[in-house]
Amino acid sequence: NSHALRLTLGHVQEFPYRKIYLLPIVEDNIMADGVRSTIRDFQLEMDREIRHFLAEYQIKHTELPPPTAEDNWRDGWTKIIVNDTLKALGKEEKYLIP
Repeated sequence: NSHALRLTLGHVQEFPYRKIYLLPIVEDNIMADGVRSTIRDFQLEMDREIRHFLAEYQIKHTELPPPTAEDNWRDGWTKIIVNDTLKALGKEEKYLIP
């Protein structure tokens, strides 16, 4: 919708991003925190819309892998993001978080 597009592009112009990460829908249930929807169909629809938006406007992004069962704190995502950031800053890549 044109309103969402104007809102999104306005935000990106005001607060430019150097990198965008696309998080997968996770299999475990989201806790009802009043912020994120716990309705699976809504999550899937938003995922489709975001992917379509990124593709249509050829927005570069990094798709993060689904977390493993052992990684319920999403440390794998943190490692990817920290290493990408270090690389972008010209620093040695290493996982800084134990």
